[in-house]
Amino acid sequence: MDRMLVLREKKDSERFIVLEGNRRVAALKILSNPSVLTSLHVKSPLQKRFEALSKRFIREEIEPIACFEVTDREEGNRWILLRHTGENEGRGVVGWSGLAASRFRGGDPALQALEFVRTYGNLSDNQKHLLINSFPITTLERLLSTREVRELIGLEVVSRKLSTSLPADEIIKPLRRMVLDLVEKKINVSQLKNKVAQTTYIQGFDSSDKPDLSKKGASTPIEDIRGGDFQQKPGKTQ
Repeated sequence: MDRMLVLREKKDSERFIVLEGNRRVAALKILSNPSVLTSLHVKSPLQKRFEALSKRFIREEIEPIACFEVTDREEGNRWILLRHTGENEGRGVVGWSGLAASRFRGGDPALQALEFVRTYGNLSDNQKHLLINSFPITTLERLLSTREVRELIGLEVVSRKLSTSLPADEIIKPLRRMVLDLVEKKINVSQLKNKVAQTTYIQGFDSSDKPDLSKKGASTPIEDIRGGDFQQKPGKTQ
C-alpha cells in the first residue's frame, strides 16, 4: 500500500490531517469499529460483511502506519498532482483524467473557460453530458496557452485568471465554438499541434462565432461574468 500523505494539524500537535489516502483511513476505521456504519444507513448485508471482516482485523499488525508528512497544503498539493497526472516516468500513478487534474489545480484558464461555457453557453443536455464525461481539457489548454490565439478571441491571462475586455455576449462566441468543436470531435489535438494550425483554426470561425474586438472595455475575469451581463442567449443571433 502506498504511504498516505499527511499534514500536522497544528505545530507540535500529534493529530494529523490526511491529504491523500482518506478512503484507506475510512476503511481502517470501519474495520476497527464497524458500528460507525449504523448512522450512515448502510444496507444490512454490507454492514454484516464488514462486521465479519472486523473480527479478522488485527489493528496492532498495521500500527504504526507509515505516512509521508508535508509542511503545508501547498507542498501536499504538488505531490498529489504529481501522483495523479500521469506516469511521470514511473514515479506516479495514472489515475486522473485531464479534467479532474485541472479541477484539482483549482483555476487553470482552460477549466475557467470550460465552466463559463457550461454555465452560459446554452448547451443541450447531450452536450453537457459529453462535456462532463469526455472533454479533452488538455487540448483546450493547448489552445488557450497560445498568446496569438488569446489575442484573436479577446482574452488574456492575469494572475492565472482568464480575463477579457469584451462584453459577455462577445467572449462567449469563440469559447462556445471551441468547446463544442472539441466535445463533438470536429477538431482534435493532432490538428492543433502548433501556433500556425491553432491560429488558422480560429481564423476559420464563422462570423457568428467571432467576437467584435472593437467593443473592448475594462478587463474582467470571466469567472466574474454573470447571466445578467448577457444581452441575448448564447448560440442565438439577433
